[in-house]
Amino acid sequence: MVEPQSIEKIEIKNDSFGNQAVFFTLPSETLSQLKSKVDETRKQLFENYDPICEFPGGNGLLKEWLNANIRIPEGYKGHERVVVLFKVQPDGEITDAKMLKQSKNEAVNEEALRLVGEMPKFRVKYYTPKKMPVGMALPIVFKDPNAIYIR
Repeated sequence: MVEPQSIEKIEIKNDSFGNQAVFFTLPSETLSQLKSKVDETRKQLFENYDPICEFPGGNGLLKEWLNANIRIPEGYKGHERVVVLFKVQPDGEITDAKMLKQSKNEAVNEEALRLVGEMPKFRVKYYTPKKMPVGMALPIVFKDPNAIYIR
């Protein structure tokens, strides 16, 4: 991006960790042209500023937590997956839980909502000053504890 004849000075410097870096000194007009090219290129890039929201410890610990805290309703037979929608507030608290994909068994739906309501606070990271609730969906699988499933 820079013509070799426009470079005024090249220096190699060491940092406190023993790493070396190369520094180029350019005329101010060349530097301003270079900055404007970079600004134009940046306008064409897609930057994702969506907040990141995760269970404390990641998805692996979320699965462990769900398995440890799920209570299969008495007399439940079968194997099904329900999906619960909820919002994670900027402080990590879970609110507004509702069923997206329901079971025909009302006890399963109630258990899924109870499970989501008791989850610990999530970790939320924002990339912009505007902090809003983050919508999430969580699938929960209910299995008959006495059944054997073969895939």
